[in-house]
Amino acid sequence: MYVNNAIKVDIKAAKPYTNSKTGTFHTFNLDKKEHACDIFMMFAIEHDESIGRILIIPSKELKVKQLSIGAKSQYNKYVNRWDYFDKYANFMNGIN
Repeated sequence: MYVNNAIKVDIKAAKPYTNSKTGTFHTFNLDKKEHACDIFMMFAIEHDESIGRILIIPSKELKVKQLSIGAKSQYNKYVNRWDYFDKYANFMNGIN
């Protein structure tokens, strides 16, 4: 998806997976380590089909093909980081 005529966004969604050893987590397939988008918007869908978390993660922060996020995750700092859209748009529109 292309946002504000400047930002390439890849949208991912994942339902929860429960493992008796590690608990419940969401796994997002990112396909490759080098990403073509600027920002990932990831929807963690709960068992009742509601959205549990929305993570807004700059692609430069992810050098993995697959991302698994549990309740306690280093990526929780990206929950609802809508400000990244403004920051990226301001930067991209400012270089013209």
